[in-house]
Amino acid sequence: MKRIDGPVSAKTEYRRKWVAANMERMRATNLKWREKNRARLLHSSMERYYGAKFGISVADKAAMVAAAGGKCAICIKVLVSRKDSHLDHDHATGKIRGILCGACNRRLGWYEHNQAAVNQYLTARK
Repeated sequence: MKRIDGPVSAKTEYRRKWVAANMERMRATNLKWREKNRARLLHSSMERYYGAKFGISVADKAAMVAAAGGKCAICIKVLVSRKDSHLDHDHATGKIRGILCGACNRRLGWYEHNQAAVNQYLTARK
């Protein structure tokens, strides 16, 4: 928030003093609300993440997982929970390529960065 120099209204001054005097009470109330609304906070956080990074919603990702039969496109492992499924995407274009398990997603990323060296090694060993 941008701070403006100059006279402060009585309401603003009262609010500042109240917040300073009731900081612990506010923290406890906020913590209680966050614990009660954990699922809602997680869902809205995931909506913002998928929307900003990939231009899709949580429902779109769930539909993609369902269309993939709930399995990793590479190793065919069953994706049990939301945390098991990862969106594989082209880092240059941002285009989503498919749904992978975490292990395959990491391995594919590593391979993409080391593809020339791996192919050179395999060619030399034939």
